[in-house]
Amino acid sequence: MLSMQEIITDIGKMKALAFCVSKEHAQYMTQQFLLRGIKADVLTSDNSHERQQKQQAIRSGDINVLCVVDIFNEGVDIPEVDTLLFLRPTESLTIFLQQLGRGLRLADGKECCTVLDFVGNSRPEYDFANKFRALVGKSHRAISEEIRQGFPHAPLGCRIELSKRTQEMVLSNIRQASLTLKRLVAMIRQYPQHSSLPLTLSNFLTLNPYIDLNEFYKRGSWSQLVQQAKDEIHENSVEEELLKMLRKAIHNRILTCDDHAYLSFLKQLCQSNFVIEDA
Repeated sequence: MLSMQEIITDIGKMKALAFCVSKEHAQYMTQQFLLRGIKADVLTSDNSHERQQKQQAIRSGDINVLCVVDIFNEGVDIPEVDTLLFLRPTESLTIFLQQLGRGLRLADGKECCTVLDFVGNSRPEYDFANKFRALVGKSHRAISEEIRQGFPHAPLGCRIELSKRTQEMVLSNIRQASLTLKRLVAMIRQYPQHSSLPLTLSNFLTLNPYIDLNEFYKRGSWSQLVQQAKDEIHENSVEEELLKMLRKAIHNRILTCDDHAYLSFLKQLCQSNFVIEDA
């Protein structure tokens, strides 16, 4: 509640949707708001027949907060809503954007939409990087740099603020996020949404500098992972066997090699398309 009182100018005039994790959580949060003198109500599948009545209550200002559970993701239009409270970690980026869209409609007398995302109870594997990239839009900069510098490339008219503690927690989460094969393939698949540069290993790593190459090649070769991301993988093919051999060579030999002359030779070999000219 303290964050709301610090940020919201006049809670008595606020028209907020609070996205909760369960029916019990929605009931609990409604009671907590009421105990603090904030007019609140709850809408779940148990009382969805009262939807129109409660929507009108938030429009008219009879209540300041409507606590909901998976019922206002899409297909609901309350342009007057000017505050969104994310009281749960939203795993699906699509659902997060749908919920965010509930507050972005224009309405008479509405100057802005304030979004409070309470991230403290998120699991270690929660994907903050994708969430912030969706807010910033396409950028050639690493999302960690955007976070450190206060999101200088946020869309015009938007401002993203993180408390110092939250910023440290989010950056730590991005660094430590487990790089599973499923996660890596998903990141490659989503790359065009975040950058207009060609999909190359260099560009991908520039956008995701926290990825360790050793961990990367444990999951697969670059071309193999791109194929998986594009659903073009061909099992048991000769090409697949060659890719496995290449990945093994990169991971076991090249990434652990500190011989500059040998690495320079390999670079020249690649640049000459593996043609060795006689002296």
